[in-house]
Amino acid sequence: STPPGRMRAQQGWRAELSYSKTFTTGTNLVLAAYRYSTNGFRDLQDVLGVRREAKTGIDYYSDTLHQRNRLSATVSQPLGRLGTLNLSASTADYYNNQSRITQLQMGYSNQWRNISYGVNIARQRTTWDYDRFYHGVNEPLDVSSRQKYTETTMSFNVSIPLDWGENRTSVAMNYNQSSQSRSSTVSMTGSSGENSDLSWSVYGGYERYRNSNSDSSAPTTFGGNLQQNTRFGALRANYDQGDNYRQEGLGASGTLVLHPGGLTAGPYTSDTFALIHADGAQGAIVQNGQGAVVDRFGYAILPSLSPYRVNNVTLDTRKMRSDAELTGGSQQIVPYAGAIARVNFATISGKAVLISVKMPDGGIPPMGADVFNGEGTNIGMVGQSGQIYARIAHPSGSLLVRWGTGANQRCRVAYQLDLHTKEPFLYLNKICEKE
Repeated sequence: STPPGRMRAQQGWRAELSYSKTFTTGTNLVLAAYRYSTNGFRDLQDVLGVRREAKTGIDYYSDTLHQRNRLSATVSQPLGRLGTLNLSASTADYYNNQSRITQLQMGYSNQWRNISYGVNIARQRTTWDYDRFYHGVNEPLDVSSRQKYTETTMSFNVSIPLDWGENRTSVAMNYNQSSQSRSSTVSMTGSSGENSDLSWSVYGGYERYRNSNSDSSAPTTFGGNLQQNTRFGALRANYDQGDNYRQEGLGASGTLVLHPGGLTAGPYTSDTFALIHADGAQGAIVQNGQGAVVDRFGYAILPSLSPYRVNNVTLDTRKMRSDAELTGGSQQIVPYAGAIARVNFATISGKAVLISVKMPDGGIPPMGADVFNGEGTNIGMVGQSGQIYARIAHPSGSLLVRWGTGANQRCRVAYQLDLHTKEPFLYLNKICEKE
């Protein structure tokens, strides 16, 4: 027997078979079938719910607990300017003599100017087990206590944007009505910052049952949450209150990746993500990176990639340190599922310098002539009007300008720079002396 306060170990497996197809008309069809080996299979939500029941004695009910078989079908049809139509159906049966649940659902959504709206109708047929009130989640039920039950639910939702500047805000209203109750929720969500690093939401709502004698329309629930994405992860806070409860919470999430180049912190990642290396590109922002920024060691984390698909990995250089630049700001990769893909960006370090060059006789080197630094590395070419744009890492030295193999087809530009100036660009006028 199991000691009081402890639970027996449960185990099981789930098999899934799915089919998806998109037709030339835009119709998307998804079919799925699930088989659960035993009533011991649990997903994370049910594990936590069952443990909470064992600890507190408060009954836990779930449509996913003790499933034996489940079938589902979903059809989505875009209608162009007329919106989108969605149809879905599912049925599930259970172990422990629990009754079958069948659901049908139809939804329509569209957009008028910037206002989004949708209508949904759902019908659920089940058999209510009064015996559930007297049995734990792992105990079989008496089929004689069952009564068939069908419920139809209608809902309407609308979302209105209220954007200004970098602040993106929207107000949403949702109304639900069934044969037993009606409820309404009004919420406001928003974000600010270039990459929506700060996000927030507040809501208020009520639910009234048809057999209730109360005429009060005051909200029975309200709350809100706040989240700040940082280069090291996300910080969040939430508050929720109802008629019989109040909940406050603080949380943080992120990822630490140990790799040959060191330890890199970043946002919470999915199973497939990227480790970016861009030496000298400190401050560059990872697009779609949930606040990720290249650190002083040249590393950053892109928290999510789509496996087996082409993913664009892009760095925004507007806040990158001024003494470096990327030779290319975007790359494409196709990762495996569960992979940590390394993406390397080539960089050029040094102070940005624009040099107007003239020959001793007043002429200019030919446009397109190659420019080499003191180490013999090609760092650019001569542009129009004898201008050279280059990244120079040393405070003094010379650049070799060459437009052929002959001795008279080269010259050298001597320079001396103040690398500690805060100016992002330096402008010089120099003579290219013949060697």
